[in-house]
Amino acid sequence: MMKSDKWKIVIIKNPNLRRLRKNLRTVIKLAVYDERRHLRHIRRLYLEKIPNLTPSQKKRNNNLLRLSNELSEAYDQSILRCLCGAYCLSRQKEGFDINKCLDLDMVWNPLDRAWICINCYNFYFGSEETKEAYKEFLLREKAQDEYLAEKYGLGTPLSEEEDKELDKILDEISIHPFSEDKSTIEKTDEMKRYEAETGRYAIWRGHITEGFKKYYF
Repeated sequence: MMKSDKWKIVIIKNPNLRRLRKNLRTVIKLAVYDERRHLRHIRRLYLEKIPNLTPSQKKRNNNLLRLSNELSEAYDQSILRCLCGAYCLSRQKEGFDINKCLDLDMVWNPLDRAWICINCYNFYFGSEETKEAYKEFLLREKAQDEYLAEKYGLGTPLSEEEDKELDKILDEISIHPFSEDKSTIEKTDEMKRYEAETGRYAIWRGHITEGFKKYYF
């Protein structure tokens, strides 16, 4: 994973180099998918034996789960995938082709520590003002997460009284998740389900939250 704290745009114009890049990315992606299937198959064998796993089998199953999660996280943060996932503009233009990013110039997003395609970069982060606004949004989301974790515990749905109390506190410290005109993004069924299950926001001030992205993408 990149460690740079600066935005990095990787553009290749030579047709031969672009073709070589696409082929290399395709090979890596296929290797990742094969390993994922292999790990899922082995874990399935262990899960079929639950709750009769021996201590050594439980340890092995936990190791397989850790490896699978690490591989998924590495892939999600790699140049093979646009961070915007299903909302990627390049995928939408090509009928939601999941392989579209294999042929695109990519941009390193230091705020999310992940890559986005050039089309999403130009649309969402085309100016310094939008970059600063998103940076502020992430800081506010982090503050909200820390508050929720300390007061209610991670992933704990809020009661109506707790939700009102949280709104009041967030208003006082200026990190309320919605502006007066709410969000311009219409909530999907997945977003509504995420908020119901976790008690957290899927959309915050016109942005899809990182919590929702990691939960569903």
